[in-house]
Amino acid sequence: MSNLPETNIKNGVVVSNGRTSTFMLKYFPAQPIEDGDIVNVTGAGDTLVGSLLASSMMVGSALFEDGVKLASAIDHAQKAACATLMCEEAVSPNIRRLV
Repeated sequence: MSNLPETNIKNGVVVSNGRTSTFMLKYFPAQPIEDGDIVNVTGAGDTLVGSLLASSMMVGSALFEDGVKLASAIDHAQKAACATLMCEEAVSPNIRRLV
């Protein structure tokens, strides 16, 4: 990772090379959702994180080494969180359909 630029704002990436590690931050815009479609916020964050963890378990460390795989996992996690936002339940049963 030492070959990465310090900043690359055009691609939404900020990299900081510290003494013992490298930190990378990438911005992923939120999925669009209408305010009137939001039914319940309970569980949306948990759904997002759970989906990301599931992707990480399936793909392994390659998830963070491949920008396409990471973007796909983020997209899936955001869609799962949006499904939960539009559901009365804490976790939407519709996330099974997103796979």
